[in-house]
Amino acid sequence: MLECENGSLYTGCTDDLARRFNEHRKGTGRSKYTRSFKPVRVAASWKIAGSKGSALRMERLIKGMDRKTKQALAHDPRKLRDIVPGISGSDIVSCATN
Repeated sequence: MLECENGSLYTGCTDDLARRFNEHRKGTGRSKYTRSFKPVRVAASWKIAGSKGSALRMERLIKGMDRKTKQALAHDPRKLRDIVPGISGSDIVSCATN
């Protein structure tokens, strides 16, 4: 989850966070949103166990959350375990704020 220059939180999925963050900052990624509102920092990140499909489902769930819930996740990424129904502790390998 990236915090953008306009204060919004952008959610995406990648297997290389540093590379993808730099692409967003340079405006070279596929995201039209971050070309308009450049990210200023990584607000939170999670490493999801399982397939890429599992990570994409998690991304979709987070994108559907309201701003207040996303801000809570940015403040404490471990809350994802409490917020997402049916997720087990073993589904999230690690989480971090920056």
